[in-house]
Amino acid sequence: MARESGPIARMLFEHELAIKLAEKIESSMIEYIQKDDPNKLMENIQNYINHVSSHLMKENLRLFVMADTLLSAQSHNINNALEKIENDKLEKIGKQRKHYEGLANNMESKLKNL
Repeated sequence: MARESGPIARMLFEHELAIKLAEKIESSMIEYIQKDDPNKLMENIQNYINHVSSHLMKENLRLFVMADTLLSAQSHNINNALEKIENDKLEKIGKQRKHYEGLANNMESKLKNL
């Protein structure tokens, strides 16, 4: 997905907006301390909460779903390539995956007994 347009660009814009909203909280906090008036601070905090809640929902329900769809098509190819690399390296040293899995299991059981 392009960073310059579409959903990524929108999310990046919203990240910048979150920073600006946090800065408003900071300035209204100073005002609250000086004038003992919490209204602007509370308003800015609520705006920040609303923005972040909406943003997270967009990420979880839209952006991450889109990314999963795009990446799932590639994951099979990547997994096959990694498996081939692993097998080639293991063959060069004359070992099998079972050997290293056994070492890990042995270490795990020894750690449990400590």
